[in-house]
Amino acid sequence: MLELIKVSAFKSLVDFELKLTKFNCIIGLNGSGKSTVLQLISYVSSIFQGNTQQWLNARGWEENEVASHFFPTRETIEFKLVFTFDGKQYKWLGTYNFKKGICTKESFYEDYNEAPIIFRVHQGVFTGKRGVKTELNFKYSGSVLSGLNDDMIPHEALRFRDYIAKIDSHDLLSPKVMRSGQYRKKDKLGSAGEYLINDIHDLKDTSELEILRLNLSKFFPQVHKIETKPKSTGTLALFITERFYNEDGSYNEVDTDARHINDGMLRLLNILANQRRTSRFQLFDEIENGVNPEVTEELMDSFVDSPQQTLITTHSPMVLNYLDEDKAVESVILVYKQKSGMTKATHLFGIPSVQTKLEELAPGEVMLDIYLEKVGYEASEIYQSLIAKRAREGS
Repeated sequence: MLELIKVSAFKSLVDFELKLTKFNCIIGLNGSGKSTVLQLISYVSSIFQGNTQQWLNARGWEENEVASHFFPTRETIEFKLVFTFDGKQYKWLGTYNFKKGICTKESFYEDYNEAPIIFRVHQGVFTGKRGVKTELNFKYSGSVLSGLNDDMIPHEALRFRDYIAKIDSHDLLSPKVMRSGQYRKKDKLGSAGEYLINDIHDLKDTSELEILRLNLSKFFPQVHKIETKPKSTGTLALFITERFYNEDGSYNEVDTDARHINDGMLRLLNILANQRRTSRFQLFDEIENGVNPEVTEELMDSFVDSPQQTLITTHSPMVLNYLDEDKAVESVILVYKQKSGMTKATHLFGIPSVQTKLEELAPGEVMLDIYLEKVGYEASEIYQSLIAKRAREGS
């Protein structure tokens, strides 16, 4: 599981640190940086996939647009990731040069005192677990782990790379694109949902398709069948069959193709399809969009109970009402901007004024009863006091 991500400067995220649990829910004002946090995690994943240029192209960005406007001349970004598996904690440190498109420095090691380096990259040389050095005289993009043969990578680093590289971000999710029925070129549903119908098509005549239908019927009980068909245009069509019962027990069935399926059902279908995939970490932006309030509780249960690590963003207090208090304290993160315009993050219910309200109100009621702008100022003051304290202790 990814437990921590820290970055020196990515857009408005400066000296930004985010602590993660299995389920994570980000809230904040418009423009505070919620979507930027998802972009950061997705961008880091693209570094380990070795396809940062494709990631930029999908968003219509230039390479320098990931840079922070606070440091316009910088060409590098420093990253720190903390990752755990099998009860051990590992740390990856990397310097990514977005002009060159590679990590010029990397180190990965087990996170305890005097732990030996598992691998290191420095000045074009890869040093492995036993100190064996290999010159990096081949072309690669992003992290060296994206370019090396698997048999050259220590098993701990290989497991780490596969986890980070398989993070699925849905920050570009679009009902219009989900309806397109594109054949996929890689084993993902796509950040905009472009391969959703293809993913469902691959489940044809399998028990997995029926499981997907049953999961969707928890939100829409009338869903009786999910079907896909190739089209003469070289794309795929999706049909949902809904069964409506009459008082005498008879029923009528209505077939709806993807062009006319409502946005909320498509978004839920995408979420459910992703939850059955091999990806270990799913990112969803503004999950309440297009979703009826009546199904919010079921949706939140699916996130909390998912075997995957999950991060969502939301504006809706109702979402928080379907988290029990302990889960809310652990997982709800406030993203806010300081007066400088830099984005920071902290656990919402760790802020003293918010913590006091939680003694009498449910999590969602607390969110309704506070002004996020004022709470952000309070969080910023706490952060500045902590920085000042660390400076005094270090002097």
